[in-house]
Amino acid sequence: MRFPWWLASALVACTSGVGNPDDLPNDAGTPAPDAGRDAGPNDQGTITDSGVGPVDLGFADGGVVPDAAPNDLGVIPDSGTDPFSTDRDLFFGAARCGGAGVAFCEDFETGSLDTGRWQAIGERLTVENGQAARGNYALHVVTQSTEALHFIRTTQTAPVFSRQMWGRLFFRTEGPRPNAFNHWTVVEATGTVPEGGTGRIRYGGIHVPDVVNHFLFNYDIWGDRPANFHEVGAENNVEVPDGTWHCIEWYFDVDAQQARFFHDGTERPELGAQDIIDGIDLAFPEMDGLNVGWAIYQDIGNTTWDAWVDEIAVDDTRIGCVR
Repeated sequence: MRFPWWLASALVACTSGVGNPDDLPNDAGTPAPDAGRDAGPNDQGTITDSGVGPVDLGFADGGVVPDAAPNDLGVIPDSGTDPFSTDRDLFFGAARCGGAGVAFCEDFETGSLDTGRWQAIGERLTVENGQAARGNYALHVVTQSTEALHFIRTTQTAPVFSRQMWGRLFFRTEGPRPNAFNHWTVVEATGTVPEGGTGRIRYGGIHVPDVVNHFLFNYDIWGDRPANFHEVGAENNVEVPDGTWHCIEWYFDVDAQQARFFHDGTERPELGAQDIIDGIDLAFPEMDGLNVGWAIYQDIGNTTWDAWVDEIAVDDTRIGCVR
């Protein structure tokens, strides 16, 4: 069953007596024509009402490509373990970037952010010990009030992975959750569309207080966008609990206009997308970088939301949760 995030927004608005909380301005600080339901914060970090009605997030013309074959390693080095196992007992423990056999991997085990490969976007991003999926250190993100983008960004994934990318990371959230509706993002690939705006191919979720916090695929363009474009997505109604590490994998393919999503080693086709959603052509731009962290797009008031991210990996074949 799909829980429409526009309906969740409407329900919250009805119960709170305020307008749609999922309407944000574009990068220029004003809503773009037919601006969809989610754009970037303005310079003041405030949100405004774009007045755009709900859109159908149905998954059209989808189809799912069978799992890609493992890379040349085939198995975890020196372990003989299936890299695509869904056994969570195999996911955690020591840091594994050194033996993962992937093109790009970040385990944060230096204890600080490597500014040679990452740029910090936003504040409240720290590398800390005491909470990690693997090893001792992880990226800690604390969002607050109307703050929005808190990402670390790398361009080292481009140009090799500018048209096709497999990725994997671990994340967890800590309660209490915000008491307001929120759309959040944990990973996004970006690129410039022909019209000049920034395309954002992303995975995250929707939090509806006292109802559900579930995953979401989302494609949006901030800034100049094609005529009649609006933000689109695909979602499920599966709860994403706090206080536990989640392994997510993504696949973005520019030429196939496709996105795929795996949670704890299992593909979730309802969170995949290909070609067209709600009449919108998924003409993904060439990817020029990867943003990882925690973004929120609504005012969560005088509350915070803690998130942790660990062992980010990118390669040209599927990585799995064990490597």
